[in-house]
Amino acid sequence: MLRTILRLKLCSIANLPLLGIALICGSVTASAQDAVVGTCNPSIPSYDELQDAVDGVPNGGVVAVCPGKWAQQVRITKSLSLMGVRSGNDALPVIVPPVGGLVQNAIGLTVGGFMHGKRIAAQILVTPGITVDISNLALDATGGVASCSPANDALAPVGIYFQQASGSVTHVAAKNQSNTCVGPQGDGVLVQNGSVPSKTVTVQSSSFRNFGWMAVEASANTAGATVTYDGNTLVGPGATDGNGLWVSYGAGGTISNNSISDALRTGDATGFWGIIGVCPSRLTVSNNMIGNTDTGIAIINNPSNCGAVYGAAGDMITNNQVFDSATVGIQVCGSKNTVQNNNFNDSIVAAIDLNQGCNSNLNIATQNTVNGTCAAVLAGTDALLNLIALNDVFNAKNLLAVRDLP
Repeated sequence: MLRTILRLKLCSIANLPLLGIALICGSVTASAQDAVVGTCNPSIPSYDELQDAVDGVPNGGVVAVCPGKWAQQVRITKSLSLMGVRSGNDALPVIVPPVGGLVQNAIGLTVGGFMHGKRIAAQILVTPGITVDISNLALDATGGVASCSPANDALAPVGIYFQQASGSVTHVAAKNQSNTCVGPQGDGVLVQNGSVPSKTVTVQSSSFRNFGWMAVEASANTAGATVTYDGNTLVGPGATDGNGLWVSYGAGGTISNNSISDALRTGDATGFWGIIGVCPSRLTVSNNMIGNTDTGIAIINNPSNCGAVYGAAGDMITNNQVFDSATVGIQVCGSKNTVQNNNFNDSIVAAIDLNQGCNSNLNIATQNTVNGTCAAVLAGTDALLNLIALNDVFNAKNLLAVRDLP
């Protein structure tokens, strides 16, 4: 059967905080099963609305999104690819809230994490059991949730929500997924899984700015989820709330090559992180650059927090650059983790904290470089049988301090 073949030039936009606007162009083969939103390519079926195009293509199809503002929330119920395209000199297809603001279209699964059981307004909702690849799009949730009522159950905006689904996010620029609450709430990308089989999601080469809770958050129950966060940039709001990358409970995977800044709340001594793993199912954190946070990286996998089901000991934290930490560079609450070949500059309390009350035993902290801190390693009185050796330490009052945080 003959198929109409043409070439669409693709171009992504990444709102990189240090480099400005970066355009990343490529191409894709389109076929008769594909569609375009807008009028930038009349050679294939076109739609005026994103939701109509998503509904109109068959399973496995491709929806190309022309440059312009698309004021909609999109619900995807079949496996497909959703990607932005370039038209002439314009390479900015952006999804914004509809007139009247974002509305609830999901409830967070009860699988732990910040979005556990929350009322969610997702700009893109990927429904259970499918695989969706999203690329070359901007998502801006500015003004999407204007009210913080009720305060204890406010609507939380999310850029992309994978609800018991698999897929990927590539060359996406997401910003302002945050409501107006004191302690804003919202995620750039949310991954949750509560049923077998395990799901797989990759978030790569994307940028996140001014998010409420997490730039990217993943949680699962015993069904599991494997996530890869690679090569992203994250800039939190800084003065209010903001964290970076979260992996918890049945979720595990790899966090690498990301740049993270401003994950903190001014005036708070603790509680905000660049990267945090809470009872993860095996986590590797490597080659990230993390600055201006309360805590650069935190790993919590001790039995008293995680029980017997979650938080397998033995996470790897290697080759990260951590600087300007308001409390500690890397916090370990658990056992049999490896902290190796990391570089720390200006951690106010300690570069490495084997946290008091966690029974942080049998950890390895070696071959790290520490410059400018009170203690290179801070160990709780209940932290036993840890290997702390061969670290290069400069301008630190204590090589090792055994006590709780001040």
